[in-house]
Amino acid sequence: MRYFGHACLVLQSPEATIITDPFISGDSTATGRYTYDDLPDHIDVCLITHGHQDHIVLESLLQLRGRIGTVVVPRSSGGNLSDPSLALYLSALGMDVTEADIFEEVPFPGGRLVATPFLGEHADLDIRAKSTYWVQLAGRSIFIGADSSGVDPALYRHVRSHLGATDMAFLGMECDGAPLTWLYQALLTRPIPKRMSDSRKLSGSNAVQAADIVTELGAREAYVYAMGEESWLGHVMATSYDESSYQLQQIEEFLGWCKVHDVEAGHLGRVLGAV
Repeated sequence: MRYFGHACLVLQSPEATIITDPFISGDSTATGRYTYDDLPDHIDVCLITHGHQDHIVLESLLQLRGRIGTVVVPRSSGGNLSDPSLALYLSALGMDVTEADIFEEVPFPGGRLVATPFLGEHADLDIRAKSTYWVQLAGRSIFIGADSSGVDPALYRHVRSHLGATDMAFLGMECDGAPLTWLYQALLTRPIPKRMSDSRKLSGSNAVQAADIVTELGAREAYVYAMGEESWLGHVMATSYDESSYQLQQIEEFLGWCKVHDVEAGHLGRVLGAV
């Protein structure tokens, strides 16, 4: 299991390789990260969690197109301008695409994956093309949480009752995100008042919500993605942090909670390489 930055993980077993939300640096000397040269020649499954520009990255997908067996994407609502079909988009690029509904299983050699619900982070818009994933590989179960939010802990309790406890959970904690219009203004058919835009943000889990996810999933390990903290992502994320930033304070609070509750945890914005 290797971390390539942002929400990109590479999971490998003797039978299969899975990559999540590929966003890959091309220069290891400048970033210290893994690059395209560190990827296997064949990737069985590429998981896309949602359609935001830091999770479905055309520049990376085109370079990987010849290596990927199938790309698994969440099914959109259809006909909604702010919820375009990721399957149509990637099929037009010549990629083999598998569209998955919630709790639909996609088998692969030596394991299986299940599309699980994705709450929050989309500014209260009716966007269905978003999914977390539960992956079972090499005898371990891994929850790919992307930027989803633990606004309803009961949901994750149902996930556990359906699929079993999770060994590892990967979570996004950009818990004070951009306002609605920062990303969606051009896709909306009527003007949005500033007050409405500012109150509906593109936010992931805060410390309490992340703790609820880990608790309900029964995860023994939890890792927080970098939130665009990598220098090579500034042109896409338009974010900057210092030690006083609310987002980083929430991550530290969550890591403290994990320590108290005997959950192995880490902030991937502060580490390189293998998990």
